[in-house]
Amino acid sequence: MTGESNINNDTHPLKNTFKTLISIRNYRLLISGQLVSLLGDGVQILALVWTMKVLTGSSVQMAFVLVADTIPMIIFGIFSGIIIDRGNQIIPRTNRRMTKRG
Repeated sequence: MTGESNINNDTHPLKNTFKTLISIRNYRLLISGQLVSLLGDGVQILALVWTMKVLTGSSVQMAFVLVADTIPMIIFGIFSGIIIDRGNQIIPRTNRRMTKRG
């Protein structure tokens, strides 16, 4: 063999995966909405830091604004991950109890 695969490209399940996703309207709406949201978040952070720099002229206070914006995301992100992981274990147990009684 010269490195050719024996998979028929016309019937391979992963062929044209991206084209298939883009053809789904709801997927396009999700991705475009996510893009707009992330762009807005970036502009908001940039505007906040720039405003602090213009108002005070201090790089230290600008850094404090960045830290004050980042630390809650880190802390809440960790705890929300723990809550979500535990919630995913609790919900199936609750559903099992409800189906046994019903």
